[in-house]
Amino acid sequence: MDAPSGFPKLQAERPDARILWHGRLAHACRYSDTLSMPGTIVTLPPRRYDSPGMLELADEIEITAQMGRKARCVVAVAARCPAGHPSVITCYPLRRKGNRLVPFPTLYWLTCPRLSKELSHLERDGAIATIGTELARDHALPTLLLRDHADYIARRWATLSAEDQLLVSGSELAGFFQTRGIGGMTNFAAVKCLHLHFAHQLVSGNVLGELVARRYGLGPCHAI
Repeated sequence: MDAPSGFPKLQAERPDARILWHGRLAHACRYSDTLSMPGTIVTLPPRRYDSPGMLELADEIEITAQMGRKARCVVAVAARCPAGHPSVITCYPLRRKGNRLVPFPTLYWLTCPRLSKELSHLERDGAIATIGTELARDHALPTLLLRDHADYIARRWATLSAEDQLLVSGSELAGFFQTRGIGGMTNFAAVKCLHLHFAHQLVSGNVLGELVARRYGLGPCHAI
């Protein structure tokens, strides 16, 4: 299955990136040679995953400290603060749950503790409703937000290995990857979570993330 019609095809920065990412998935998500989904069992030829993950050990340790737990299926640090600390991680879009293969819709996860805390405070104080009102009033914003969802869908698809793209294409998960936007959203004109949009903003730009940054003076920290 190709990327959805009209969505840009994004090339990995490194030619071997997908192999490394898939190797990371095999290590972190306990991939086996037999992958199963409801109504579908796919047996893959034996493979060796001897490529290292894309994360440095120091990043793994810091991300664990930031989140207070070990993050699952992390394939890369997607954005860093000016001081060099991870602020957003890229998560692999597929995970195993029992004997099933399930999608993980959040491609970009905000890990910066300060930003996460500030965004949570904004949400608690009603910022989602405020941004939603502005989204309904400004007719240009929905078009830009639709663009952002399309970018997210394309990037999430491009993160899958070629092998997993083929696997998804022949399964009931195909519709999910084609139609679910940022964080798995189906309503592209709504605001679900400021953390999702701000994480996307730090990686590749997001109109709602930009709006939050301007309105509330939010930006990457310079902590040492």
